[in-house]
Amino acid sequence: MNINTMKKNEVEDNLIILLVKTDASCSQIKIKALERLKELMLLEKSTTLWEESFWSTQVDLRKNSRSNQ
Repeated sequence: MNINTMKKNEVEDNLIILLVKTDASCSQIKIKALERLKELMLLEKSTTLWEESFWSTQVDLRKNSRSNQ
């Protein structure tokens, strides 16, 4: 299973399963899993913010080009 190619909900589901199956003796696994989920969530957030910014800029450019005609 490659976490980099998984969809967000697949990662969340597998993380929940991992956290439920592991016990206190496997706390390092839990910590690593939570750190990776945090990385993925930050990546998704930055990607979403970038996409929103990109598309709003495109809309603004179209509006400006129409008003200049």
